[in-house]
Formats: sequence, C-alpha cells, structure tokens
Amino acid sequence: MACTHAPQPLGPGIPPAGFVTSAVFDSARSITVLPNILALDTSRAVLHGVLEIGGRVSALRQDSLFLEPFWIARRDTRRGAPPASRVTAYRGGSERLPDLAIIELGPDVRLGKQSRGFGSRVMQDLPLIAGAVGGIYATLYFFRK
Repeated sequence: MACTHAPQPLGPGIPPAGFVTSAVFDSARSITVLPNILALDTSRAVLHGVLEIGGRVSALRQDSLFLEPFWIARRDTRRGAPPASRVTAYRGGSERLPDLAIIELGPDVRLGKQSRGFGSRVMQDLPLIAGAVGGIYATLYFFRK
C-alpha cells in the first residue's frame, strides 16, 4: 500500500522542493548558475546585477537555495538607463535562462510568496497518463485490420 504525504519544509521560511518562490535581494548581487545541467560540461557561471529571481525550489544545502529559474530581474546596464531601472528575462523568452541558480541565503535575501507550483499536479499524474495512452495504443495496435 502506497503512503503519500506532503513535502517537508527545507528550513524556517524556506518552501519544500517543488514549490515556487522568489528571492528578492536588498541590492544587486552576483549569483552562481549552472547554464545546462544535462550537458557534459556542467561548469558554473556567474550572473551579475541580479535584483530578483523566481522559480521552482530544487533543494537546500546548508545556506544555499537551489532554484530552477522561471524569471530573473537584473539591473539595466544599457547606456542612458535610469539607475533604478531593471530588465526581466523569462523562461521561454529571447534570452536563455540557466537551468539552475544557487542562491546564498542571508539577511539581505527575502523570500517571496510560496505556491505549490505550475503543473505540480500534472507531474504527479504523469505516470498514470503515460500508462493510459500506452494501453490505448496497444489496444488499437492489437485490433488493427
């Protein structure tokens, strides 16, 4: 018999893995990112001037939050831009976001509202959906003329 239970929080004020949250920084900061975790080269890179980042929580290790970014807001560094202006990049937009961001938690980091996440219910039902589609396909294949 299968037992299901809610994910456990990773720490005080930190959402459990799979939840969506944002991290807002008091001032622009540099964060470490892994551009492509599925490639053979998993070297790290650094994004400078990050003001806010939001995405799905992957893990918490000591004082670092691992986040799969959905958006990243950075300081606008274009010539003539006002000092307080920002540029936001979204997943699926023209700028490719990294696969994983590593955020060092501290007093200058505020975590935003936490939610269960987009499509978390679909991901839970994915094996059931795949099995149903496979069963239909097998039935149609067996009864073909």
